[in-house]
Order: sequence, then C-alpha cells, then structure tokens
Amino acid sequence: LDILREADVLAAEDTRSLRRLLEIHGVPLGDRTVLAYHDHNGGKVRPKLIGALTEGRSVAYASEAGTPMISDPGFDLVRAAREEGLPVTTAPGASAVIAALTIAGLPTDRFLFGGFLPNASGARRKALEELRAVPATLAFYESPKRLGAMLADVAANDDEAEAMIVRQARVRLRSAFDRAGHPVIRFGRLQTPVGTLFVGATDRGVCDVTFGQSSERRYRERLLRRSPEVHRDETGLTAVTEELTAYFAGELTRFSLQVDLRQVTPFTARVLRETRKIRFGQVTSYGELAARIGSPGASRAVGGALGRNPVPVIIPCHRVIAQGGRIGGFTGGLPTKRALLGLEGYRVPQPTGKLF
Repeated sequence: LDILREADVLAAEDTRSLRRLLEIHGVPLGDRTVLAYHDHNGGKVRPKLIGALTEGRSVAYASEAGTPMISDPGFDLVRAAREEGLPVTTAPGASAVIAALTIAGLPTDRFLFGGFLPNASGARRKALEELRAVPATLAFYESPKRLGAMLADVAANDDEAEAMIVRQARVRLRSAFDRAGHPVIRFGRLQTPVGTLFVGATDRGVCDVTFGQSSERRYRERLLRRSPEVHRDETGLTAVTEELTAYFAGELTRFSLQVDLRQVTPFTARVLRETRKIRFGQVTSYGELAARIGSPGASRAVGGALGRNPVPVIIPCHRVIAQGGRIGGFTGGLPTKRALLGLEGYRVPQPTGKLF
C-alpha cells in the first residue's frame, strides 16, 4: 500500500481493478497518471514508463492476478528498465525466490528452483552440469560466504550464463547487483568548518556524504554494504570537492552536482527532490514540504525520509525545520545543522512548538 500511495505513476494490466484496490484501502489517486499496460499495448506504453523513470519519477506496476513479472507482461517492462540501468524494486511476498525472480530481469515464463547447491565444489559442479540442459531460468539460494565460489563454478560450467544476485529479498524491498554491473563507488575526504566529510560517488553522481566518520576504514566498510566495488579516488572527485569547498567558503549558494538516489525508496526520492529546491538561506517546515509533494499530513514520514538523506548539504535537508522554530534532527547532528544554517545567514529562533 505504501508503494501505491507513494508512486508518481501507476500502471496496471486492468486499471479498473487497480482503481478499485485504491478505493478499498483508502489510497488517494489525486492527479497521478494511471496507464493500462498489458500484452497488447506493451510496445507502445513501455517507452512512456521508462521515460518517466529516467526523468526521476517512480512507477508502480500492478498485475491483474498473481505475482507481477511471473509469466506476466511486466517481465518486458522490468527487462527494459534493467537495460537502462534503472533500479527495480518489489513488494516481497511469502517466498524470497519469487520476489527475486520478479526483479531479476531474467525470463520467468519457465523457471526451476534448485534450493541450495552442494557445499563441495566438485559436487556443486556436477549438480550444475546436470541442470545445464534445463530450458528454464535456474534459481538457487546461497550463503554469502560461498557465493563467490558458487558463481565461479557457474561460470566454469557455462561462461555465457547471465546471472543476477538478489539479497535480503524478504527483509526489505530490494538490493540487487548483476554480475557485470556492480556500481563502482569512488570516495574521498574533505576538511570543512564542521569537521571531516567523507564523500562517495558513482558514475551517476554523488551517492553519499557522511559527517563524523571516525576512520577511512569504517567509511569504506559502510560503502561496501552497497557495492563490492569501492575505491579511494580523490582525483575522480575533484568537481565534488571543489563545489563543497566553495560552499563552505561562502562562495557557492547552489550545487550543480548530480546525485545518485538509487538506494532510497520512491517516497524518499520525492521528498529529497523537493528539498533540493529550497534556496540558500531559506527554510521550510516538515508540514510545508509534505504539502508540496502532495501528501499533506505526512510530516512525520517526511522527517523520516530526510533522516535517510544519503547526500546532506548537497540536498539541503538542514533547511527543513519545524513550525515554531525547533530545528528537528539531522544526520550530522544538531550542532552541524545549526552551523550550516548559520553559514547561510539564517538565525535559528528559540523553539516555541512541537517538532511536527
């Protein structure tokens, strides 16, 4: 229901069923677009949905019955999104393997679930060889500690096999990397008036800004939770550090840097995109920001989204305070939030009201 409530664009095999579902659960449609997407119009509608995603909007697709993307027209939509490098999430159900198949972008008209392969390499290779002729997508469970060895045996058995890794498919929405498409994260550090900043970036933009990290080792470990490809590269982050340095020197009032928000939920991305529009030296309230994204009354949810902002300062969540003057929380701590507001010339008033 949160996905349906927060998506910018809705698509369904039968829009009448989706509208009825929204009505039953009290999810407001508002002025959002609802598109029919099925086998007969997929070629025409799919580019529109992919276009919406590339513009930064979120798209939710609902199948008419069963699980989306399992022998379902949504498969071609997922495949097209993955080919464009766009993130795909799912609402997990009772089975982790089904949740994984819905977002993998691999054929789902036929699949075979093989459980856990044998631990020993020889036995594992024999099992893979026996399954090689199966004309279907193969799905397995595997321990993180054995995953590398398992993939090596897969490649030895069939070096043209297309593979997808999905982790924690039933714990949270989605975290997936394909075998050849790990996002490479470059990182560096910067000394500022509010302390040391660590900054990470992918080829799509800045993906992380962290205050108060105690060491480079700990920061690297943090980034490794997102991608196995993490490298220190101060030179590759020159544009990022130059703009941050100019900001802290009072010489820059608006960042031109691209940001990579693929790791956040659609709702959080909507909040952060709107937050980025708040001008230097100005503030808004949690309630006002909720109204701007079309979710009046969701000020607590907005506060939670701001708390998950991976790129503070560049996306200025410090410019959101509560009505009555309370400044609320901040990922870098309240002293840092006060310092950033002061740097921008905003004098924080004495609090007179509740946070939300």
